[in-house]
Amino acid sequence: MLSDLIQMSARLGDNFELVQGAGGNTSAKDSEHIWVKSSGRVLADANQEMIFLPLSLDCRKAIIEDPSTDVSRYIVDPDKYIGLRPSIETALHAILDHTFVAHVHAMNTIAASIQPSLNDRIDEVLCGLNWVRIPYRKPGEELATNIISATQNTEIDIIILDNHGLVCGGDTTEKVESLICEVEARLAPLMNSRFGTDSNMATPTTRINEPGYEYVSDDTVQQLAFDEIALEALSAGSLYPDHVVFLGPGVAIAREGESMSDAVARSNKVRGASVKSIIVPGVGVFAQAGLNEQSLTMLYCLARIGLRLQSGTVTSLTNSDELALVDWEAEQYRRSLKT
Repeated sequence: MLSDLIQMSARLGDNFELVQGAGGNTSAKDSEHIWVKSSGRVLADANQEMIFLPLSLDCRKAIIEDPSTDVSRYIVDPDKYIGLRPSIETALHAILDHTFVAHVHAMNTIAASIQPSLNDRIDEVLCGLNWVRIPYRKPGEELATNIISATQNTEIDIIILDNHGLVCGGDTTEKVESLICEVEARLAPLMNSRFGTDSNMATPTTRINEPGYEYVSDDTVQQLAFDEIALEALSAGSLYPDHVVFLGPGVAIAREGESMSDAVARSNKVRGASVKSIIVPGVGVFAQAGLNEQSLTMLYCLARIGLRLQSGTVTSLTNSDELALVDWEAEQYRRSLKT
């Protein structure tokens, strides 16, 4: 069972359409334990290092009764795992009956879930599957509470998490991966992919050079500065939680004639926290100098979601949603592990 979990996790982690950086988490249950990914660990590393923690299955009953349960109390042989924490989403995995569960940040799922104009179409294309959709809630206790309510007394194999991702469960890893692929494939026709379609990219002579900011060397990321649909969507705020965790709340979009530093200062004041990425429309996308690879990965993810939207009218995280993530110690811990 553990070997199957490791192999599934590595496969999912190698697919950027499903997992970005340290995002996503997986689990497996036997008669006594639930093995769940450690917080901040990378699924793609599952074959190279032990990224899972064993918890007593007794935690399942405790979490269902009280989603705020401290799951770290249920770690088996905790002295073997000093310095590791169960995933923030452990409660989600414990609640579900399935032997194997995977939570991925699937891009088609996120892109579809944030566009209100696609709600009826999502219902149509997923017809026939055992699925439920849950509005955005803060990962952890709040999300677990809603999942308990939504899955009570019903057989659910698939959960669409608005602004967050996809959860699939099954008795085998093959079933879980099949469901993930099925959902993403069914949602694919709702996408409007525009990768590599804009040849009017900024040239070196038109790029802005401003101390403290660096031009992001990725052509797909740079398309955001030239795509009207993406620009409209990003002006609404953060589209999913990991963007906030690693890049701060939203993206600063410079106004005509506004310097990047002024655009960031304005956005910081509105958002109440530090914004680390800037778009100068018609010029390019820039990031705070010195950002680590984990943060830059979230920019790559943002571009690949923004450039598949049908409409710029989206449902974003609220500012209170954003601030709840920025100051959350559990996310600060996860962010600190991969620099």
